[in-house]
Amino acid sequence: MNWDDLRILLAVSRAETMTRAARRLGVNQTTVSRRIQALEEALGVELVVRSRDGIALTEAGRQAAHAVEGMELVAHDVERSLIGGDAQLAGVLRVTTIDLIAHYHPDLFASFAAEYPAVELEVTVGFDQRSLAKREADLAIRWTHRPSEGLFGRKLGSVGNVGRAGSAVRSVSRAAKERGNGRHGARSERGFLDP
Repeated sequence: MNWDDLRILLAVSRAETMTRAARRLGVNQTTVSRRIQALEEALGVELVVRSRDGIALTEAGRQAAHAVEGMELVAHDVERSLIGGDAQLAGVLRVTTIDLIAHYHPDLFASFAAEYPAVELEVTVGFDQRSLAKREADLAIRWTHRPSEGLFGRKLGSVGNVGRAGSAVRSVSRAAKERGNGRHGARSERGFLDP
């Protein structure tokens, strides 16, 4: 049994089609199909059912993909522990964070880049969380009290809630209040604003 074939099965499971799996793996669809067939022959069990509508994993295929996912996590743990022993920081560091942190604390990334010039930062900003376990990112800066299972976290600071409104918003809010709509607030493009 070949680890690369198991990785292909996992990719097919995640992508739900051989074509998408091939694209994600950077190979062609024929290679994916051949490697799945070789894995099925090596194991002596059907893993994928092929039809005109596409593919579906068999129960054995689902069990195998689930087991391979666990193997992948262990492999990433080993890789992370070995990489952590390197004394010099250099290379690409993929960071995922939410837009509030990137917008209000750009100095965070600038100061890191100044201190570690051999590290190339790739910062992904958005609410879709990249998976550290699947190596979609190396570091996550998230707004949470509890990291996901199997991860550890460190508090970077506290965030207070402060509401601000420009003069145009305040005048709309006052006008709504004067019209008798003040009890419910003024309607804005994003929701309601309290007067």
